[in-house]
Amino acid sequence: MPAGYRYGRIQIVKGNDGVTQCLVGGIQLRRKNKGHLIVDGAINADHVGTNEIITNTANIKDATITDAKIANLSAAKITAGSTLSGSVKVSGTALSTVEARAADPAARINAHATQIDPGKILVSGGTTLADWRKGGDLTKIDGGALSANTVSANKLTIGQRGIDLSGISFEANSPTVNKVSWKEGYIRFITDGGGTDSKLIAAGEATYAGSTVYIYWTQGATTLQTDTSYVTATGADKVIVAVYRGGTDLTTNYGQTVIDGDHIKTGAISAQHVVVGGLSEDRLATGLGRNLLTNTDWRDGLGNLSLQGTGGAFSEKANMELREAASWGGSNYPTLRMGQNGGANDGYIDVYWWAINAAGAQDNRVVPVTPGEWYEFAIQVSAHRCDSQAYIEWIKADGNPSTVTRYSGGSKDTFSAGSSTNPDEWSRGSVRAQAPSDAAFARPMYRKWATATNHSNSYLFLHKPIFARTHSGATATVPYSQGGMTVISGGRLMTGTVEAGAVNTNSFNASGLAVFGGDLKSANYAESGGKATAGFKLQQDGTIKAMKVIATDAVRDNAITTTYISSGTGTQSISMSALPNNATVTILAMANAKVVNSGGAPKNGYLRIYRGATQLRSSPAVTAVDRSPTTNTQERNITLSVSEAQYAGNVPTYYAKLEGDADTNETITMLILVTYK
Repeated sequence: MPAGYRYGRIQIVKGNDGVTQCLVGGIQLRRKNKGHLIVDGAINADHVGTNEIITNTANIKDATITDAKIANLSAAKITAGSTLSGSVKVSGTALSTVEARAADPAARINAHATQIDPGKILVSGGTTLADWRKGGDLTKIDGGALSANTVSANKLTIGQRGIDLSGISFEANSPTVNKVSWKEGYIRFITDGGGTDSKLIAAGEATYAGSTVYIYWTQGATTLQTDTSYVTATGADKVIVAVYRGGTDLTTNYGQTVIDGDHIKTGAISAQHVVVGGLSEDRLATGLGRNLLTNTDWRDGLGNLSLQGTGGAFSEKANMELREAASWGGSNYPTLRMGQNGGANDGYIDVYWWAINAAGAQDNRVVPVTPGEWYEFAIQVSAHRCDSQAYIEWIKADGNPSTVTRYSGGSKDTFSAGSSTNPDEWSRGSVRAQAPSDAAFARPMYRKWATATNHSNSYLFLHKPIFARTHSGATATVPYSQGGMTVISGGRLMTGTVEAGAVNTNSFNASGLAVFGGDLKSANYAESGGKATAGFKLQQDGTIKAMKVIATDAVRDNAITTTYISSGTGTQSISMSALPNNATVTILAMANAKVVNSGGAPKNGYLRIYRGATQLRSSPAVTAVDRSPTTNTQERNITLSVSEAQYAGNVPTYYAKLEGDADTNETITMLILVTYK
């Protein structure tokens, strides 16, 4: 199509003037390409190989391009991730050599004179190696050690100086309670230059006023300083040498401590003073004292215990009793059983310890304590379907509860039942606490919480209670020991309590009198041929043997004016005649207390002395617990005594009675001696 033209038309022209026919058909108009005209049908498929014709991108046949046909190759033309042969060279160095050097760059750096700027090396976060250079110090570290004289002490705490105290000893509660004192001595230490030096430290003291006292030394000082601030005591060039928290709570980091009373203060024992194998791990850091409770094996009955509580648990309480030689009881000792006969799951039942005073009554002032001292109450427990918890009740000198801290409680424990035959394997419940400032006495108690949900009853069995002194740093409970002081009860006599209780009449001696097998006699009594040759003897059948028997109304001072005796089954009574002025009446009652339990609640029997309707003295209970189907019979010989002043004209009547569940058919012997000045 010529330039400038838009349309064309087709003409068919006959080529000569002769007469002929022209046949025209299948007229086509096609656009011609710029190459050669290929007539339709001229190229067949069998003349062209597969993929030989490319319409867009080039398709080059394998191995058709040789090295000679490539003039230049750009790195941009190499596909990322493709593998290059190790023989490829980079600036004359084989690619495999470059790879080996990259795996160990330190070797290449150390082989040349290259230096690395420490500011370019990150230690942690944004901190570089250059940040370690402080104050112009040149630091040389060789294998984890600092070379000598390579660190200047721009700032170095004295805690790194390896100090040693010589001759300085610390003592708590000195010179008075809640004070700590120390003796004169030397402190040796390492100086800034690496040498050693020493300072003579003066004696001193500090007072505990409710906050921890830190005792510390400052480098070069000749005295120890104190502060209640830990930050102050650990400042630059300072080191804490001891910590005091009042009472006997003294911890020393250096120096010596002294032994105070019945315990050894912290740090006072060094290894050379301990025999190998002489310490048991479970006895370290335990309490300090013996058992301060009485009747801890309960062989003398339950007269010093009682139950208190609240809620549904207390309303369903079971009788407290002893469990002997049976399931949940020891083979040679009883355990204490307390329980709940129901499924109420609110409230609790507490068993309280009591003291027995001179009148035979219960007193809540059980154990004397010292304010500020630490005490622990612990007991072995077998728990059945309930939780339990140990408590200490603090009592003031007048018998009223402490107004500072009334109760100190231990953790609420969920103990298992444990062994049914060996109570010594039971877990221990405990509470450790400091006596408040107004406490004069402590009364331990153990709480049985209500029956667990979905159960119809619950029980606790208790074994080996102990209340003892301890300290704030104790990590183990106080080991059990038998109580050292108790009341006279049942058939047993214990130290220091002769004035109230029952005495085994086969072995009692006191104040010049002796009782043997029911007979009363003076300690110097002797006889020959059935007659007294010294002293006197009063036999249970009423026979009196004596060198002299006075039976008149007029007697000398300090003589026995009258002797009364009554013996027989059931209640015994003696009516006195008119007494002279300043008379002292001593009543002595002896009986076999017999208690029988054929089933049911525990039975308790007592021997008691009365003046008229007024009870003067009662023995502790003789208890017989239920051992169904076997009948349990408990018998004890009890001797009970009481003295009181009488005045002229009085005509009293005294009684000796077996009461409670005691068999009243047993024989009672009552003796009354009257003396006056």
